[in-house]
Amino acid sequence: MRPLNCSSLYEYLMIAIVLQNAPVQRSVQMMRALDERFGTPVSCDGHELYVTWAPTDIHNASEEELRALKVGYRARSIKRVTEAFMSGQVDEMALRDRSREEQRRALLARYGIGPASVESILADVFHHHDAVDFPVVRIDYACVAESRAIWLSVCRAR
Repeated sequence: MRPLNCSSLYEYLMIAIVLQNAPVQRSVQMMRALDERFGTPVSCDGHELYVTWAPTDIHNASEEELRALKVGYRARSIKRVTEAFMSGQVDEMALRDRSREEQRRALLARYGIGPASVESILADVFHHHDAVDFPVVRIDYACVAESRAIWLSVCRAR
């Protein structure tokens, strides 16, 4: 049995960028800073959570503005991936109709996205659970980014 994934490709790419070369606690801090600046706040059971931003929400932010949120070199990756979505270079729905290898190549073409991130995304977003090119540590993205869509769904159901 596989867990339900209700995150977008864009969201997974943002989380993958934030996880790069950082302990989980630091990644959570960076994600929280980005969520507080660009996300949409929601309340659930007395807890304030954030719905992750869309590419349109962060598109006009400068790389310097992102660096001020203490994401470091990741600011450039965040900007370039966001620009790829905004320009139509990345179309999640069109990618879903392509082969695993075509998806892999398209993801690796994104600035700042490497093989380990791509393998996790292929499994979690595109549901290619059958083969992994090399051993990867499975990451529970919901634990890293506290305010994922599943929480919003739970809150709306109440």
